[in-house]
This record gives sequence, C-alpha cells and structure tokens, in this order.
Amino acid sequence: MQLIKLSSEVCKKLDRISRNFLWGHTIDKKVVHLLYWDVVCLPKKCGGLGLKKAKALNQAFLAKASWFLIQDDSGIWCKVIKHKYLNTRSLFDIELNKKVVCYSTWKAIAFGASLINKGLFWRVGNGDHIRFRTNNWVPDVGFLLEHALVVLSEEMMCHTVSCFLVDGEWDIRRLALFLPWSIIHRISSIYSVVEDIAHLLWDCKISMAIWDSVFRGVPLFAVVDGDLENWFMKNLKNESTAFDKVPFCLLFPAVVWFIWKWRCKTVFVPDFAIPQDPSQYIHRFCCDWINANSDITVTDSFLVSIGWSPPSVGWVKLNVDGGCNINSGTISSSGVLRDHSKNWLKGFALNRGAGSALEVELWGLLKGLPWLGTLDLGELLWRLTLSLLFIFSVQTYLSIILCSALLRTALHLWLRIGAVF
Repeated sequence: MQLIKLSSEVCKKLDRISRNFLWGHTIDKKVVHLLYWDVVCLPKKCGGLGLKKAKALNQAFLAKASWFLIQDDSGIWCKVIKHKYLNTRSLFDIELNKKVVCYSTWKAIAFGASLINKGLFWRVGNGDHIRFRTNNWVPDVGFLLEHALVVLSEEMMCHTVSCFLVDGEWDIRRLALFLPWSIIHRISSIYSVVEDIAHLLWDCKISMAIWDSVFRGVPLFAVVDGDLENWFMKNLKNESTAFDKVPFCLLFPAVVWFIWKWRCKTVFVPDFAIPQDPSQYIHRFCCDWINANSDITVTDSFLVSIGWSPPSVGWVKLNVDGGCNINSGTISSSGVLRDHSKNWLKGFALNRGAGSALEVELWGLLKGLPWLGTLDLGELLWRLTLSLLFIFSVQTYLSIILCSALLRTALHLWLRIGAVF
C-alpha cells in the first residue's frame, strides 16, 4: 500500500473487511451496519470515528513517498530512484509521467507527485530550482505553460524563474513576450527575495511592531549584518528588569519564541490571527512562568463561601458578565434577572464580535437596562448606577474614550428609564 497504487476494486475489498470487523459482521453472523461508511470515516470532531478509507490512505502513502524524493531524503531507496529515473530533473516535470515501460513503484511515486502538485505552491526565493512554465508557483493561476501566447521550444520549457529576475526585480519586458498582462500582474505581485531568520525575527515590520509593543523604548541590541548568535548572546546577558519585575533575559527569548510560533501558525493554521495586544499576552506568559517556578509559601487555609445571594423582598437582581478571547479578540456577554424567591425572570447570552473587557461589560448592561422599564422597581436603578460607576472607575481614561459611544448610550438609556420612576 505504501509504494504501490492499489486498484479501486482492491480498495473496496479492504473497506468491506474494515466495515465487517467494525460492526461484527461475519459469514455466519449478519449484522446491520448502523452508519454509512462515509460517516464513520469522518474526523472525530465532525462526528465520525476518524477511520481512513483504503483509497485515501493509499494516496496519502504515495504522496508521502514522493515528498521524501522532493525533500532529497538521504535514504538508499531515494538515491536509487533519483539516479534511475530523475538524474538532474525535477519530479514534477510533465514528461516524466509519460513513461510507459517502468516499474510499478515508479508509477506509484509519479502518481503521488501528481497529487502533491495539485495543492503545492513554490516559495520563489532566488528561483534557481523552480521551472518557470511547468511548476505550479503562481497562486490561483496554475501552470504558466497553459497561458503561453506563443509556441514554446524545448529550451524555453527548461527556463527557471531566476531567468526572469534582474537584481531581484521581474523582467517585465521579457515576460510580456509570451504571457498576457493579467498573468504578468499576478507574477509581479510575488515577492522574490529570500527571507532569512534575521528578517523574520527582526527586520520584518510585524516583528518590529511586536518588539516595540513589548519593550516600549527599552534599549535593545539590534541584529547587525545578520549575526544572530551575537544578537542572542548580548540580549540574553542583559541582567536588567524590563516591566512588572520580569527579567530582560526572560522576556527577550519569550518574544523570539512567540514571533516564531505566530509566524508558523499564520502559514499553517487557516484562521489564525496574532493577538490584538501581543505585549499583554507575552507579559502574562512571563509572569505565569515566574510564578510557576517560584517557591510556594504555605499559609493557613480557610473556607470561603462563593455563591449567589438573593435580593431583599420586593427587589430583583440583575447579574451580567462577559468574556473576551485574548487570541481572537471576540467578546460575548450574558445576563440573568431573578427576584427574591430565586425565580428566573429573564436572561440572555449574545456574541458581540470583537472588543475589549470594558466593552463586553457595557454590552451586558445595555442588554439588561431595557428590562427595568417593564418592572415596577424604583430602587433597583440606584444599585445598577453604582455598578456602572464602579466599572468606569477601574478602567483607564483611554479605555473610556475608546468605548465612549457605548458609554453615552448606557447613560442616555439610564436617564430615559430613570425618568419613568
């Protein structure tokens, strides 16, 4: 299965054996299969058991074997295959798949390469190893061979991407000789400079923004001439304290780690987004690390009762709360209105998009305030007013300015409801 392309009939027989084993179906004992095999093979998070179909598993194995060849694996079998069939050519060359007289192993590997090529995009870099016309390196365009305006010679088919770069810039005049302008615009938007580790950790605009937000003007040694080792050592030997008693030598490697981690997630995780406030995220991580590695002071334990206490007779209590996801910035709020007998009067739970902790609290109050107009309760407004004032008092002046629209709405709504009583 790992180096031979199985026929559809063989895959069906393997799936039948797996189904019968799962449901206990034998020749002597007939059992009803309670679910479709397609449902059983779904991932667990989608309601299935995560089992693999034979055809899909066979294709994955063949694609993996092809990937080993692409990555120049040091295994003996890879060296034999490359010497016999590839020589100096690429596995994605179209003419390689046209060979008729060859072993089944090579046919299977060529099939796996065709599977990879459907979803593979090349990182351009200097372009020395990418075939300009026969490799899929322009997103959402496909092979440039299919868009050629002229008949291509054998020599033109062997051109690499580097042949169309001059000092790191695209040679637009040469591209215009055989490609339409719509394709040239797509090519010219591709960055053609190799990104190294120094650019990723220091010179990148996103990385610089993270460094500035974390250290906020604290002197930091810069990367000079790509000397990363010297950069690391100088900053790690800094014995000063940055913020909140966090040592500089701890905060610096934490920032390096999160820049690398977030960059990888941005590339490989579809819906990942860097936290809106990376400095707060990294500082909290460092504080948690310090607390986890500090000595624990044992004190006398005591019991604290935590629970909801009902209001006095004739009163009702409105409890609102909110939550904020630090990674995505999404907020949600909920609330419940109960009387002195603990009876449920009203409740809500809503998602409010993206925002801050103050905004989510205000959204909860804005949802709960209109309920007061339908109740004959005069003294509830005073307690709710104190809650509003407390929330505003603990927030910074900047946060109140950012939430000024919500604040004005809450106050106007309070005044309108207060005028009723």
